[in-house]
Amino acid sequence: MNLIDKNFVKVQFNKGLESYANEASVQEYMAQKLMDELCVACDRPFGHIFEVGSGTGFLTYRIIEKLQFDNLTVNDIAKTSKQKVQELEKVYKMTIPFIEGDAEDVDFPHQLDAVISGSTIQWFKNIPAFFNKVAHSLQPNGLLAFSTFGCHNYKEIKALTGVGLDYLCMSEICTLLRPKYTILFSQEWTEVKEFSHPLEVLRHMKHTGVNGVRKTPLGIMKLNDFIRNYGLLFTNQDQKVTLTYHPMIIIAKKK
Repeated sequence: MNLIDKNFVKVQFNKGLESYANEASVQEYMAQKLMDELCVACDRPFGHIFEVGSGTGFLTYRIIEKLQFDNLTVNDIAKTSKQKVQELEKVYKMTIPFIEGDAEDVDFPHQLDAVISGSTIQWFKNIPAFFNKVAHSLQPNGLLAFSTFGCHNYKEIKALTGVGLDYLCMSEICTLLRPKYTILFSQEWTEVKEFSHPLEVLRHMKHTGVNGVRKTPLGIMKLNDFIRNYGLLFTNQDQKVTLTYHPMIIIAKKK
């Protein structure tokens, strides 16, 4: 069951941006990997780049460092992300326009050479509409490059609670892209993080904003059940409990 509340997600990310930066090692690696692959797939300079979901600036920083471009505009649902953008503006002595709001609702710049997004589209309610919106904003042969999470992401949580995002698998995303894009690169993998106790799993999720899918906290009885069942089902041979990530990276060119 998918319980995304965009306003609640915005509140959670506004509150937890600093803790996200400290906890989100998987997302940070995904940002690095996305940029590395984009540099391989396309080594030409860009005119106007638009980043969707700038968040902590993990990806914004790497865009500035690795790509040649004339203009960079960024967007995020959380207004606290603008502070990260302002820090980068000072460091790099450049202007980076910031568009605050839900990327599914705000107007995108036009005649873009690339739309880049890191660990964001899994929060969207209508991913096909987003892909169409991007295509409308891109110039011919413009690029859409993004990372997201696949259907095995946080499988332990969904197995126990029935609550989680409705993640798409790689084949589903590629099928949605093909009418308007040529896929240049796609890769997926799983990464299993270890924790000493199920409560640490919940803390980790809170600090990375993932509890934005649910407003109601677990009651004491449900929490105790969660701890017990998580330990029974997801303890490995090292006596650690596990949490699975399923990162995916896709780079596509507008037809």
